[in-house]
Amino acid sequence: MIDQTMPIHTRLHLKGTPTYLSDYPCGFSIWYPSNDQTYAVVRRIAAQFSGRWKSKYRNWAFPPGVREAVEAELRSFGATDGS
Repeated sequence: MIDQTMPIHTRLHLKGTPTYLSDYPCGFSIWYPSNDQTYAVVRRIAAQFSGRWKSKYRNWAFPPGVREAVEAELRSFGATDGS
């Protein structure tokens, strides 16, 4: 049976841009509105943690097990809790 539960979302603000982390059984994704500064940060983090750009969904997909490290990196670049 396929797990059809809704993903868990975390909202952060990175350089003034709302940035969403969504957990899935196969890993997690990062989505944000188009922003060059945010793109540069997320692309750098994706290179470190095997993240891949998914053009169909316009987000970055990451493998399981790296979410906490990726979120810590985002926070080191100034990401704060979103409201």
